[in-house]
Amino acid sequence: MKNNTQIEVSNTLNKKLTEVEAINHSDMPYIKSFFSDYYKALMNMFTIVQKYCCIVIGNRTINKNITFPMDSVTEEFGTNIGFTLVKFYYRKIPTKAIAWEAISGSTMDMENIIILKK
Repeated sequence: MKNNTQIEVSNTLNKKLTEVEAINHSDMPYIKSFFSDYYKALMNMFTIVQKYCCIVIGNRTINKNITFPMDSVTEEFGTNIGFTLVKFYYRKIPTKAIAWEAISGSTMDMENIIILKK
């Protein structure tokens, strides 16, 4: 990743990255790359949408115990880009095709629905 500008706009993300860095430096390039790409995707959405943007995303867990709250990260990224938060919704995933428990830990059982306005 060229710079951390996208990451710096999210206090929530920065706190979680500090936790990961204390445990495992080797994951940092992948995590930063993911969030950099996510920020760029939100920027692209901002240029394309006319009024509202609805994002459905689950929280991401790293190293079995560090959960990234994607609702907060999305709100902070979106606000920096120019969106305003309309509403958060949370939905429990009732059934899944993959197991609830994997080798690396539990899988997502909730999804965040984030409504942003341009």
